[in-house]
Amino acid sequence: MPRVLVVAYFFPPLGGGGVHRPLAWARYLPEHDWNVTVIASAPGGYFIDDATLLTRIPAATEVIRVAAPTAVALWRRHLAPSPAGAVAEPSPRSARRGPMRGLVRRDDALRALARFAFLPDSYRAWAGPAVRAGRARIARGDIDAVLSTSPPESCHLVGEALARPSGGRALPWLADFRDPWVGLHYRTPPTPLHVALQKHLERRVLTRADRVLVASHTHERALEGTLPADQIRARVRFLPNGAELEELEANGNGAHGPLDAAEATAARPGAPGAVTGPARIVYTGTLVETPAMLRFLEALARRLSYEPGRRRHVEFVVAGAFGEDYARCVQALDLGDVVRFMGPVPNAEARRLQKEADVLLLVRNEGPGYEAMVPGKLYEYLAARRPIVAMVGTSEASGLARACGAAVAAPNDGEAAVAAVFAVLDGAPAAARPDAAAIESLLHARSRRALAGTLAAELSAAIAERP
Repeated sequence: MPRVLVVAYFFPPLGGGGVHRPLAWARYLPEHDWNVTVIASAPGGYFIDDATLLTRIPAATEVIRVAAPTAVALWRRHLAPSPAGAVAEPSPRSARRGPMRGLVRRDDALRALARFAFLPDSYRAWAGPAVRAGRARIARGDIDAVLSTSPPESCHLVGEALARPSGGRALPWLADFRDPWVGLHYRTPPTPLHVALQKHLERRVLTRADRVLVASHTHERALEGTLPADQIRARVRFLPNGAELEELEANGNGAHGPLDAAEATAARPGAPGAVTGPARIVYTGTLVETPAMLRFLEALARRLSYEPGRRRHVEFVVAGAFGEDYARCVQALDLGDVVRFMGPVPNAEARRLQKEADVLLLVRNEGPGYEAMVPGKLYEYLAARRPIVAMVGTSEASGLARACGAAVAAPNDGEAAVAAVFAVLDGAPAAARPDAAAIESLLHARSRRALAGTLAAELSAAIAERP
């Protein structure tokens, strides 16, 4: 079988949302007659770990782990705070109001320095060692294509270097974008020179890769300003993040169906005959630079101050790494008896929490460029088939969520989001309910196993087009 060399900085035992796409390729590409070799970060290269994911890597997958003194690795080694699960990430300026005013940390300066000094991102130091490791592996033979996936965009610099002729034949190269180019579209470059350099690097990757894979149709349309229409038709392909349905089946799905009237009444906070234990609102994932969460917490505090009898009937669980500012916000809002920070949890535990939630809360970073982001977490939430309240701006993600039965509120409208959450808990007729048919149709088309077949076809086509 042919073999693809996947350049993926984020790969188990690292944790976080970025590991699951390349991990799925390692699991399912062999079913479509492709062997997989992965060049990944060494352990300790990120501030989130999930060693339980190592058991999901097939024994036949070759993994080459490369260590490097990246800014994140050095931060974790020397500057990371001690509380379990907390990460010293600053909130954006838009979040610094109300109880958060004045919480400007030294990490603002560190992040600004990293964005100024490292291009395209703070993982740039990993690129050189990864290129050397990749070239050594290619020299051994049997590599037929290169696939780089971002973020971080440094992976594409590695992929480009490995695909270029270096004493041998050029290899087909596929550049995969889980999100658009972060340093240009999600971050404000510190100087006009940085803008020009980021644009140059992005365009170089987009024009030199044999295939460009994008995770949203919005990103695909956005490339019309960078690539000619004929190149978009010839080389750009839509490959969404998708859902890991097989893992749910292996663990026993156990997901609730849509709440019926009796269940809704039993889950109603403070209702006669209510079930033992508080109703649970759940958020899973990394929580940094997300003003929508602060707006939700502020609105939740106001709602509970008006209805104090609800406090003991509601629990908000946050499972994942979180910025210290969020814990401080909870303390300032006197929500310590309602909000529980679990810190990073294994992916299987996160999926269990999702399936057992009374309501799932979806928030994400917002701003210019984020309308092209459809997070993998949305697919996980849909697979759990629980009511979802999404604080997401008008975008492809909000459209998918709404089409599958979620309630959608603006990212700055905490009151609307809290009202939608309590509507579910109170069994209101118009409350968010998962649309089983819409979810089944979407997830069937976008399961990671099915998407691996699409990727295998693109790999084979890229090889066939080479002289």
